[in-house]
Amino acid sequence: MRVREDSQTGKKTSWGLLVGVGLISFSLLALEITLTRLLSVMLLYHYVFIVVSLALLGLGAGGIFVYLFRRNLTAEAPRYDVLAKSASLIALSIPLAVLIMVLVGYVEFLGNAILVYGVLLFVPFFFAGKLFAEVFRMFPAMSARIYGADLTGAALGSLGVIFLLDALGAINTSFLLGMFVGAAALLFASKLLGRSTRQVIASAGSLLLTVAILGANMLGAYLPDVPIVDVSPGKEMSLAISEPSSQGEIIESRWSAFGRTDLVKFNQRPGQMKLYVDGTAGSPMYRFTGNLGDPGEEVSRLKDTFPGYFPFFFLSPAEKQNALLIGPGGGRDIVMALMGGIEEITAVEVNADQIDIVRAYSEYNGGILTEFSNVRVVVDEGRNFLKRQQEQYDLIFLSLPVTQTSRSLEGYALTENFLFTTESISDYLEHLTDEGQLIVVSHDDFTTWKLLAVSLAALQEKGFSSQAAMERIYLLGLSTPGTNPLFVLKKTSLAPAESLKSFTCKPER
Repeated sequence: MRVREDSQTGKKTSWGLLVGVGLISFSLLALEITLTRLLSVMLLYHYVFIVVSLALLGLGAGGIFVYLFRRNLTAEAPRYDVLAKSASLIALSIPLAVLIMVLVGYVEFLGNAILVYGVLLFVPFFFAGKLFAEVFRMFPAMSARIYGADLTGAALGSLGVIFLLDALGAINTSFLLGMFVGAAALLFASKLLGRSTRQVIASAGSLLLTVAILGANMLGAYLPDVPIVDVSPGKEMSLAISEPSSQGEIIESRWSAFGRTDLVKFNQRPGQMKLYVDGTAGSPMYRFTGNLGDPGEEVSRLKDTFPGYFPFFFLSPAEKQNALLIGPGGGRDIVMALMGGIEEITAVEVNADQIDIVRAYSEYNGGILTEFSNVRVVVDEGRNFLKRQQEQYDLIFLSLPVTQTSRSLEGYALTENFLFTTESISDYLEHLTDEGQLIVVSHDDFTTWKLLAVSLAALQEKGFSSQAAMERIYLLGLSTPGTNPLFVLKKTSLAPAESLKSFTCKPER
């Protein structure tokens, strides 16, 4: 192994120190991201921010601890012994903190005590802050290289965690990260061979314990599920499961870097299932026969109950050549477009797990993604996909695109939805045919009015007056309880006869 003389301490050091620091930095950065994914399932977004902030407070607290209470620590102290002990504590505290946090979520009187999660996750970050303060104090002549190893590990962790989450999910990823830190502890302890056998054994034990925890969980011996803590009535999946009227039951779960995707069936509503991402953003999947002439009761009812189908009543054959559906989720928009007679359908979904689940349940949903040759599915972010396309569409359709994430009414000014900006509206208009329409089914009146204001601004930037812009827009279902408002923007003006037909005549079925 290459060695280099530490000019300040007169002792030899090796690249093992830098590799150990890099492993720990990799694990900590990846853990921060992993916790946001895990806590997004258990809690709502604002509680996630609180818990992660409290956890990261531990890094600073560890450094302060070293400054205040370990002033006598010098470069001549048993350096690798100190580092091996600290790394072993980090390695053990990561999986244990996650295990206990998940268990606490199931305890009724503790489950909604948000500070409990923050305190539990504070521990591994505290030990990490302590280790980094100690390593910089004990190896001052190597501080530049240690800092480089720290940054390199963090950079690799921010990328590597994506692959780890896709492969293992949030819980197993956190266990694996604890194992990586255990390997760093053993690497530090290897410098003590022949001098401190006890610490070498302790470090090896911490690594073996993290390996055992990861192995046991991957074999299904510990955690079958993650609790959804009832800290707010807004967690959709929790309500769907707990309500007697629906009697929901999770029948499949998949983890990825995007989040956790769950498929819930309803014992009281066998004609519909729902897909949830991190327990929110419910997207229905209907029992569909696969026969457009006789699609089944639930699917047939869409024509009468779902506002997104309303524009299809008035489309001419020339306006049904193709459609772009952004965020089809469980496939309702695809079924609707098929029933509406769209010839070519392109569905763009950012969550690959949702697409895989819909394909896996083709027998239930009529094979909307496998049996219809005119349906093309692309895993991509909708706007990015659109900007790369040269093709124009008769319809661009978005259904309930805003989820319960950091975008909220309370943080409106800071959390703009990039799907609904003046630039995005311009992108949609550029990719519509001359008679094309942008159709959006929104969550509420607030979102609809915001979409209207943004669209008017986008049209005015293109030189249209307010009156000319309004001639291209109509709204439906505002201030109607139990109904999602409909927003329609047509590239050309709505003709008077067309408007009269839409708003005074009963659509023919």
